[in-house]
Amino acid sequence: MRLKRTSTPPDEVTPMPRRRRRISPVGLSLLAIVGFVTSLSLAANHWMNNAVKVTAVVTGTHLLSPEEILRRARVPDTTVLADIDLMAVKKRIEANPVVREAILRRNPPSTLEIEIHERAPIAVVLNVGGRDWLIDEDGYLLPSVASVPMHALPVITGAQGIGGFAAGVRVKNARLRQVLDVLRRARLDDPEALHLFSEASLDGKTDVILFTLEAGVPVLVDPTADVARAMRVFRAYWQNLALQHDVRGLEYVDLRFKDQVVVRWTPGQGPAPRPVANTIDTTNIQKD
Repeated sequence: MRLKRTSTPPDEVTPMPRRRRRISPVGLSLLAIVGFVTSLSLAANHWMNNAVKVTAVVTGTHLLSPEEILRRARVPDTTVLADIDLMAVKKRIEANPVVREAILRRNPPSTLEIEIHERAPIAVVLNVGGRDWLIDEDGYLLPSVASVPMHALPVITGAQGIGGFAAGVRVKNARLRQVLDVLRRARLDDPEALHLFSEASLDGKTDVILFTLEAGVPVLVDPTADVARAMRVFRAYWQNLALQHDVRGLEYVDLRFKDQVVVRWTPGQGPAPRPVANTIDTTNIQKD
C-alpha cells in the first residue's frame, strides 16, 4: 500500500518563535533621564506661568507716602520671599530722616510687610526762611502735610536768626534744642500737658518762656530742673485756682522754684492774695 504524502497548507504553518529584543541598561537610563527632563521642563513652565511676585505692603505713613517708601526700599523683583535681604531694605528706608524706624516682616507666600514709624511733630517753628516748619523732639524738620494740623501744636517763636532749615535736616541750635527738650519732658509725663500752651519762646537768655493757650499768660520754666514735676504743680494751680477767675489778669507764672508756683495778678483782677499750699502770690508786692 502506498502512503500519500500530505502537506500542511501555507496558512497553517506554525511560525518559528522569535527572540525578543531586550533594552540595554544604558538605554533604560537614557529613557529615564529624558522623562525626568521633560517632567522638570513641564513643571518649570507651570511654575513660571503661575508664580506670584513678592508684593510689598506699606503701613503707618502720615508724613510720607507709601510710594516714597517703596522708592526708598527698592525691593528686588523676585518671586522668592526668602531671597529678600530685610536688613538692606530696612537701612535704605531709614536713610530718610522722617522715618524713625522701619519694621519688616515676611508674610508667606508672597507678601513683604513694611511698617513705618515716622517722627512725630511736637511743635511748629514760625517764620524761618519765609515759612513755618514742623519739628520733632529730636530737632528734625518735617514736611508739612494736611494730616497734621499745625494749630494743634505749640509754636516756637524767636528762631528767625537760625539758618540751615530744610526738610529732613536736624537743627543743631542749642537754644532751640533746649526748648524742644522742655516740651518733650512735659509731654512725657503727661501727653495732654502741651495742650495748655500755645507758644514757646527762644527770647529768654537761660530760662524757657511758655505761653498759655488761654489768655497767653507767660510761664517761666527752668530747663535744667525737673520739668515734669514743675508741670504737675502748674497744672494743679491752673485748673484748681487760676481758671476760677479771669486769667487775663494773671501777669505771669514762675515755675523756677522747686514745688512752688510764684504768681502775680493785676491788682483787683485775680483772687485775693492769701496763703495757698505751694503758691506764692506776689500781687501785693510792689514792683521795682
